[in-house]
Parts: sequence; C-alpha cells; structure tokens
Amino acid sequence: VLSRRFGDCKDKASLMHALLKVGGIDSRITLLRMKRRGRLADYPASLAVFDHAILYIPGHDLFLDGTAEHHGTGELPSQDTGASVLVINPDGPNALAAIPELKASQNSATAIHEVEIAATGEARLQGHVTRTGQLAPAYRRTYLAEAGRAQLFSRSWSRQFPGLSVRSLEVGDPAAIESPFTLAFDLSIPGFARPSSDGLVVLPLGQRQSYVAALAPLSSRALPLQMPFASTQSQTFRLALPKGYSARQLPPPVTIDTPHLAFERRCERLGDGRLEFTVRFTLKTARVEPADYTAFREALSRVDAALSEGIRLDKISSQATP
Repeated sequence: VLSRRFGDCKDKASLMHALLKVGGIDSRITLLRMKRRGRLADYPASLAVFDHAILYIPGHDLFLDGTAEHHGTGELPSQDTGASVLVINPDGPNALAAIPELKASQNSATAIHEVEIAATGEARLQGHVTRTGQLAPAYRRTYLAEAGRAQLFSRSWSRQFPGLSVRSLEVGDPAAIESPFTLAFDLSIPGFARPSSDGLVVLPLGQRQSYVAALAPLSSRALPLQMPFASTQSQTFRLALPKGYSARQLPPPVTIDTPHLAFERRCERLGDGRLEFTVRFTLKTARVEPADYTAFREALSRVDAALSEGIRLDKISSQATP
C-alpha cells in the first residue's frame, strides 16, 4: 500500500496500524457500519453488516479514518460519528461500541463582516470566516487547488448575493488539517440594500435558503430525521450606513431555545454610528424523532421569519433653517 500510494479503507487502516506499531503506539483495526445504515443490535452476530474499516488507538481513545483525506484527527466524517463499530482486540474479546457524535460547539462556523453601504444600495463587504470540526473538511477539499478559487467562491456566494464581484480572496492552507479552515475576502455587492419608500431595507444575510426547506421540507415524518451532524453557526455584520440615512427603529431581539435547536438575533447601535447585526444558530442534535418533528419544523419556521425581517434605513430629510 505504501509503495503503490493506493488502497481502500482496509488497506489504509492496516498501513496506519503498521506505521503506529513502528512508532510504539498500540492500535486496533476497527470494523464500522456507516451511520446511514443504522445502529446494530448485539445479536445476532455477523461481519456482513459492516461496510467500512478504520483504526482505534486505545491510549488516546481516538478513532482515525485513513480514507478521510481532508479531515484532521478530531474531524471524522459524518458517516463515521454515531456509527456502530467492532474493535478487533487480538488478545481479548472484541468490543462492540458506537463512535460518539461531536458536540455542536466542536463543529462551528464563525463569520465577521465589515460592511459599507452606499445610498444606491451597493455595499463593500470585507469578511473573515473560520470553520472548525466537521464543517471544515468540505471547504479544504473545495479550495485545495489554487486555480479557480475566486470563481468557486463567487459561484457559492452569488446565490446569497447575486451579482457580487470578488475584489480579493485569501484562503487558509487546505493542507493544514489540524487547524481551523479560514477565508478572508473583500466583495462588492450590488443590491445589498433594496430601495423602499423614503429609504432602504437591508437583509444582511441576503437571499438565503430557508432552514425549513433545507432541513425539514416534509410536513410530517414516519421515520427519524437524521442530519449529518450538530453544529453552531454565528454571523456578525457591522454595518456602516450611507450618508444621510439612519435606522430610527431596530429589529427587536429574538431568542428561540428548544431541545433540538437554539437561535439568537440581535441588532445594536455601536458608538461610532454603525449597526451590529448578529445571528447565531445552533443545531443541538443531528437526529429528530418523528414525535418531535412537527415542533422542530415549527421552530425552524420561527427562525426563518426572524431572518426575513430586514433593517429599515430612513432617509433623513434636510430642511433649511432661516
């Protein structure tokens, strides 16, 4: 496997086992049943139910997947976490177990945007995004090749902000799999604010897909809803208003907290005249049982309603003084 630079899951697990053995580290070949195929009962016993092989290091209580090329040691693929595994112990009984799911706080996306809005509704947005845990590998894979990064970025963000142009883009090292993945960018966005009677209306998150459509499109379910993983996503927009405009009334704060999700929206005035708009969405669990699905879907609808409420900027009328 090492000489050919090629191998399937069993090959790579065996290679890692051999390399760690040379380094004096004990490890175990581990059979895995991918999460999408469901959990296993203890009986009857059969090797046929397993469809993957990874490695377990007892000394560190650590599972490693040799086929997860863009994942760090703490970032198993979503089909591995929560899956049933059989750890092969050469000197004792084999162990049937389940890999723990990562917590929502371990799978995080944090974005901070500085936005300058013009009276025309156009805006310049300078942003920085940090992704950790299971939210990072897909971005490392996407931006692995340097060629075409700006086009890939523009294509993904144009759904949210149609017509944008990328002034600059800085991508963190996709090969640094033990570090969070980062993006820094400078964008020009036409129509960031849309005209309204006597002012502008700002939707900081743009034309986003609704959470109901993305996570719970069915009106009801007979089987559990299984999502990839729990996560926390936070976005902050610091908005510099166009000259001659003010936000007389800010959207009120919104807080939603249920067994499956948490959401917070707030909009505040900063001391320098800017507004700070922050949203934080936490998916607490990746699995929703049928009995809880309706309440989960209703909570997502409330989140969508909060995110569809814009910030109104009123044009200040100038009156000549005698």
